[in-house]
Amino acid sequence: MIYSFVNLVSWRYFIHLDEKEKYNIHVDSISLSFCCWCFGVKKGRLSGVHYYDEMKDTEAALYLVARQSDIFNNEIVLPYWTTLDSISLDEELIKRCRNFKCIILGIASPKQDVLARLLQKECPNADIYCLGAAISSSKIDTVFDSLGLGWFSMGIRNPLRFYQKIVITIKESVKIFIYQDIRKEFRSFLKNLNR
Repeated sequence: MIYSFVNLVSWRYFIHLDEKEKYNIHVDSISLSFCCWCFGVKKGRLSGVHYYDEMKDTEAALYLVARQSDIFNNEIVLPYWTTLDSISLDEELIKRCRNFKCIILGIASPKQDVLARLLQKECPNADIYCLGAAISSSKIDTVFDSLGLGWFSMGIRNPLRFYQKIVITIKESVKIFIYQDIRKEFRSFLKNLNR
């Protein structure tokens, strides 16, 4: 099963899912939760930061990360893939992943989502968590997140990234409400959200 924590920036990746794919999609942001509500879908927010905080002591997990952290007992630093099409699994990575029931991805979306789908084919019995930057969250981030203020914590730590994400989020929400074809795509996303 793949567990994805989706925000308003990355929802488009989940429009077309194969019926055979085992997905559990969670709404990770207040903005996405609000847009869902505007379309009549009440979906509570469950953030990757909160979820990670609950499970981070799992010794039996394999962490696939963007850069070395020395935090996790079982960690593999992934190569930097420049495009979604360049993401691939080599035999060594597949072999290591098959030894774990729980695989946690700590790279950016949608790259982690593409990787999760590839891993699911090779390790169909594994639980794969797409947590992205949540695995680098601190205790203070967890406190802000529990109050629904994760965006505030990000704004303090990385103002430029925060500004960029806010601009993209506002543009995405405006597109959903203005353009009929994007509204249709968003409704397809909502169907996958509830499957």
